[in-house]
Amino acid sequence: MKKNIYNYCNNFDVVIAYGDKAWLSYAFLSLCKRNFKLLFWTIGAPASYDRHYGDARKLHYYLTDFFDKRADGLILYSDVPIQMYKNRGVEKQSFFVANNTVKVRVIEINPLVKNQILFIGSLYLEKGLLVLLEAYKKVYEQNQSIPNLVVVGGGDRLETIKEWVATSKLSSKIELLGPIYDEGKKAELFSKSIACISPLQAG
Repeated sequence: MKKNIYNYCNNFDVVIAYGDKAWLSYAFLSLCKRNFKLLFWTIGAPASYDRHYGDARKLHYYLTDFFDKRADGLILYSDVPIQMYKNRGVEKQSFFVANNTVKVRVIEINPLVKNQILFIGSLYLEKGLLVLLEAYKKVYEQNQSIPNLVVVGGGDRLETIKEWVATSKLSSKIELLGPIYDEGKKAELFSKSIACISPLQAG
C-alpha cells in the first residue's frame, strides 16, 4: 500500500498489524502518537524448527519487546507465550489468543461420510508428523480397520516420509497428497475427516 500508513490507520478505532518486526512500517506505528488502539498479531515465539540462539535470540527478543511494549495489546497463536512475555517485562499490554487455524470454505457436516484422519501443513518433522505416523502404525497393528491417514503438505521431508510409509508397508493406509492450495479441495478433505491432527504444531 503506497498510502501513508500512519495517516491511513488514523481512520480507524482499532488497528491489528502483523507483528513481524521485519515490517518496520507496522512496527513504527507503536512509536507514533495515535488516536487508535494498536494490536500486534504474532506467533509469540519462534517455531521449534526456526529458533534463534545465543546473542541472535537475545537481539530478536530485544527488538520485538521494544515495539510490543508500546502497543496496546498482542494477539497470539496460543496462551503459551504469554508468560514468556511477562517474564521479559512485557506485562502492561492486553493479551488475546486467536488459535492457529486453516482457512476452508463452509462445509456441510455429514458424519456418514467421515472416513479418514487428516494431517495438513508443511512437512516439518518438528510438527510431530513422525509422532503421528508411529502412533498410527501401532494402532494399525492392533486394528487394521483404522481409517486411512491422509497427509497434505510439501517440504524437504516428503521423500523421507514416503520411504517411511513404504518401509512400514502402509502405502494402502496412508495417502501422501503433497501440497494443496485450492480451498475447494481442502474443504472436501475436511468434510471427509474425522479429525485433523498435528501433535506438536504451533497453536
